[in-house]
Amino acid sequence: MTKHLTQEEAERINPDVVAEKLREDHDKAIELLKAAGCRPESTSPNEIRKRLILEALPEGFLEELQGYIPYYYKKEEEIFGKKHKFETEVERKEFEKQLLRGALFEMLVQYDKEITPPPNETAMEILGIMQNPEVFGLEKTIGYKRNPDETYVEIDEKGQIFIKVIGEAKLGHVDERFLSQMESFDENLQAMANVINKMTTQELQEHGLVHLATRSAQIDTEFSDAAQQERPKTLILGDGTYGHTKVLAIPADRLQDFESMMKYEHQNETNRERYIEIMGDVTVKRSAFKAREVGDMADGLYEKMF
Repeated sequence: MTKHLTQEEAERINPDVVAEKLREDHDKAIELLKAAGCRPESTSPNEIRKRLILEALPEGFLEELQGYIPYYYKKEEEIFGKKHKFETEVERKEFEKQLLRGALFEMLVQYDKEITPPPNETAMEILGIMQNPEVFGLEKTIGYKRNPDETYVEIDEKGQIFIKVIGEAKLGHVDERFLSQMESFDENLQAMANVINKMTTQELQEHGLVHLATRSAQIDTEFSDAAQQERPKTLILGDGTYGHTKVLAIPADRLQDFESMMKYEHQNETNRERYIEIMGDVTVKRSAFKAREVGDMADGLYEKMF
């Protein structure tokens, strides 16, 4: 028996209606963010910067943030064997709000032109490999390590990809885990690059790495007559001469000294020395938004989405 859709049901699955609904939800979310994080009466350079960042957020940002929390739980349980349990609903909601605050801050940094160059598809693909290797079937060869939130790449005329900048965004205070993450960034990046450089163009395609495969194919063409050992690597850290730059993005009102950045319970002389050494190789950039503004915006979105 054929089931006839009601007009309301038909409208819900109509692509044009769905697209219009997504645009409406996007616009409402942007207005919510502006109300929570901006001062509309101000025309200061920083307030203009904040509004430009919010207006640059893509239409899919709301769905991306909405999926972040369930994906976090899924990944924690399936990959790391950690199942979160909460005593109360209040405790669960506060934990999830903290997750969303961090995710939103990373997104705000990504679309802040004063911190991050405009993202390109190749850079996003490389980030995807490092953050979610299972999507490309590389979880066994690359593994799950703490990797950067942002990266900036340049591609030369021969197709080689140079990772020029890696970035980390930290909304809250840091701890020993952060120190270990920063200390292992170079090793993790090099390990990822080694895996990619050993893969043929066909293997890259088979793993769904379409942009890396395109560059690899370009190099294959440029050096078709060269011996394999003379073929340039597809992926290189830095520019081939100098290393890559490390950027740490923090809220506008966060000081960067050890006492201001490090959680109190992790403040000791050993961690102070580690922090000073790490930060000597890091460029700190401040977001347009204060920590409280990001919190207010994320909390508003949480109530809207959940």
